[in-house]
Parts: sequence; structure tokens; C-alpha cells
Amino acid sequence: MNGEVERQNRDILKRLRIGASEKRNMRETLYEYLMMYNSTPHSVTGKSPSELFFKRRNRDKIPMLQDIDKEDDSEVRDRDKLEKEKGKEYGDRKRRAEHPELIEGDKVYVKELDKTNKLASTFNPTPHVVEKTTCGDVTVRNEETGQILRRNVIHLKRVEGEWKSIQDDNLNEDTTNINKRNNLIENH
Repeated sequence: MNGEVERQNRDILKRLRIGASEKRNMRETLYEYLMMYNSTPHSVTGKSPSELFFKRRNRDKIPMLQDIDKEDDSEVRDRDKLEKEKGKEYGDRKRRAEHPELIEGDKVYVKELDKTNKLASTFNPTPHVVEKTTCGDVTVRNEETGQILRRNVIHLKRVEGEWKSIQDDNLNEDTTNINKRNNLIENH
């Protein structure tokens, strides 16, 4: 969206510079540019903006009073939809987007939308159970409190395997074992 605005601003400034170099009135130069822009067919729809907006063709400064057929409107909508689908497919391919595969009964973590500080966990440590899924909209239930939440699938993370809390002394033992193993690997 921002790129489109920047492109439009660049074109407007270019026309204003041309008008200034020809010592023409800036307002007339701007109106001329708008007339050219509104009468130029768009690459996606194949119709000019004024033709789509006013439902008639513009011819120079005197518009024609010939109405546009309803078939043309549906044709434009179909072409616009096709171009948008192409853009979506391209974007999905570039981002390597995949459809989320959450089913009822899956355990998930819910993203904390209001984090207290930078060091806080991104996801709530309490597992929730998926109750219902509709496209990207998922209803989950907190296992401890029974609270029901509705979230978008991007705010959920599936619980993989069985999770259990690690005691500090177990953590120290595991760290010691890992260090011993690394030393053995280095010696061989």
C-alpha cells in the first residue's frame, strides 16, 4: 500500500516539475495530470478509473453519455478477482505459506497479546484444547479454568509431544551429562 502511494507521489511531482519548467499554473498542471490519470485504463481491470466510477467513458474533456453495459462490470470484477488470486498465490508461494492443520481435541498454547515485559514468554504456558475450527478462526478452552477463547490460528501454537516441568536439580544433572558426553567426543 505504501509503495503505491509513493509511486503516485512520484508521478505527481514529476508532472508538477514539468509544469514549473514550462512556467504554467500549478493548479492547471495538477488538473491535467488528474484528467490523464483518470482516463488511462488500469492494467488489472482494463478500464479507466473514471469509467468504473461514473459508469461512462470519458473522451478528453467532454465525457460521452453512453452508459456502460452490466456485462462489462462483471467482466471487470472477474478480471480483478483473477489478478488478486494470482497475487495471493504468488505471495503464498514466496512466503512458503501452509494451511494450518489444527483439529478438534488438539492441545495448543495461546499467544499472550498483552505481554508484561520483554522477558515474558510469548505464549501462555497453560495448554488449551481446540473446541472448534472454522477457516482461520479457532475456539479453544483452557483446561484448568474452563475459560473459552476465540483466536486466529496465527495466535496458537500446537503442543508437540508430552510436556513436563523440569526440576532445577534434574537440569543440573542433564547439563553435567551433556558436558561429559561432549568431552568424550572431543577426546576421540
